[in-house]
Amino acid sequence: MAKRGRPTKFTNALGDKICAEIANGRSLRSICSDEGMPEARTVFRWLRLPSMKEFCQQYARACEARTDAFAEDMIHIASTPELGTTVTVKKTPEGIETTTKTEDMLGHRRLQIDTLKWNSARMNPKKYGDKIDVVSDGEALKSPVTVFNMRPGDIAKKSKKE
Repeated sequence: MAKRGRPTKFTNALGDKICAEIANGRSLRSICSDEGMPEARTVFRWLRLPSMKEFCQQYARACEARTDAFAEDMIHIASTPELGTTVTVKKTPEGIETTTKTEDMLGHRRLQIDTLKWNSARMNPKKYGDKIDVVSDGEALKSPVTVFNMRPGDIAKKSKKE
């Protein structure tokens, strides 16, 4: 009788397939929903095992590479209009009035891009993070840098108090 269920035995080929899909921008959850793939909790268990150090490193590199796929996705989303239909229903003295409008779903595309940017900054902070590295002539500054966030009106108020 054939063995039933998802595979729980790790093989290098299976690890390579999972990591290749991750590097192409897919989530582990979507990969594990494919037929013949292990459950996500099984993959997470593999990542915790000391004997799976090589797979763990491969997985980390794939997650880092996924951020580059996200950057490509963001460019595609930003440059490709996505049409959607908005239906407005109004109650008028004559009855119910329905208006249908087809337009680009800018809010939806903005949400997609913001989500990809947020994830990229967390998965690969060196490349996509918000940290500002302050240098002078290519060299790190010797003393701490103080950044003031003041509006022009704040300066005038402060000088009047003194």
